[in-house]
Amino acid sequence: VLAWGEGREGQLGSGKAHARWDTPRVIPGLAGKQVASVSCGSAHSAAVTCSGEVYTWGRGFEGQLGHGSSKTQQDDPACQANGVQLTPRLVTHFLPAKKPKIAAAAIACGNNFTLVLGKGGEVWAFGEGGCGQLGSGRRTQSARPLLALAASPETGGAMVAVAAGWAHALALSERGQVYAWGLNHVGQLGVGDTKARHTPTRTVFSASAEVAEIHALGGRSCALTRGGNVYAWGAVSSGGSSSSSSNAHPATDVTAAVTTPHLVQALAG
Repeated sequence: VLAWGEGREGQLGSGKAHARWDTPRVIPGLAGKQVASVSCGSAHSAAVTCSGEVYTWGRGFEGQLGHGSSKTQQDDPACQANGVQLTPRLVTHFLPAKKPKIAAAAIACGNNFTLVLGKGGEVWAFGEGGCGQLGSGRRTQSARPLLALAASPETGGAMVAVAAGWAHALALSERGQVYAWGLNHVGQLGVGDTKARHTPTRTVFSASAEVAEIHALGGRSCALTRGGNVYAWGAVSSGGSSSSSSNAHPATDVTAAVTTPHLVQALAG
């Protein structure tokens, strides 16, 4: 895994505070590990190995690293008193070799929270939860992973993807259904209003759609269907470019059928 950029809060995993890498460098703590998924938040980073382990580093004051309370970090010299983790550290909740076996498949970092997709199709969340982005039903932060969404027939089976915006979360089921929770001030949950949701709620599409991919950024969400249509909702405008409009819209089709790659202006930012 390579990293570069500003690392004043340890998000480069360099082992040094206030580091800056102007060119890509190998993160020492992940050298030799087979990594399947990586993600970056505003000041923290995370990686999932092929075996299902989770490593996090960077800012952890809000619990977004998933290492538990500050007492559990006192024996780690790479963890500073302000909650900054300078090198990748194993999140002990996800230990596929031990019982109960909980292995990770993918990860997504939001502003100050983290989502983990389990290999069993469930979704875990930890970090800042003041807007409901942990999906636990409470508006409190947690430094330990909480189960946000379980795999069940009622939710379209196992979850196969997760995405994190500034303070909202998305999950995609194997049947192509999208679930959303967290901040919703510009309609980024796609549920038809601007009220926050503290537990996963199914996104309302304007037409029958089986979704293949989901993405979230800031206060925006988008999805690609198996039929090739792109949907966007949240901080987008009908004119095509992104905006801070607070109009709430269900997920609406912003293109016709996409048979070849096209630039979708509404998603260009």
